[in-house]
Amino acid sequence: MNVANLHSRLSAVAPIIGISIGSVDDKSTWRVDFDEGATAQQRADAAGVIEAFDVNAGQPRMALGSDLFSVLSRDQHTKLSAARADDLRIITARGQDLIPESNSKLARLAAAMGITVASWFALLS
Repeated sequence: MNVANLHSRLSAVAPIIGISIGSVDDKSTWRVDFDEGATAQQRADAAGVIEAFDVNAGQPRMALGSDLFSVLSRDQHTKLSAARADDLRIITARGQDLIPESNSKLARLAAAMGITVASWFALLS
């Protein structure tokens, strides 16, 4: 997620002091701290920016197919089998969908193998 991009977009429609992102996947946890001079219309416009903001825009992505798992070593496959089954099921069930590098399930799978998502992506390129 590009927080600087979000901040810039919000600043373009309303005077803000800053923003806070609780959970990237739950916009109801996001908070905008407005300057005291912000009007109701500016606050509404900022809410529209948040609603329309794509957290995955500009994120590196990988296609999920045979390549996702074929690049892993035997040891990584063994560690992966011990990962959370629900994470693995959800990731593999997406077929050829594109998954952003920031996906939390992908991060947990990578951590279970002792690698980072970035290094996993690097193996695919």
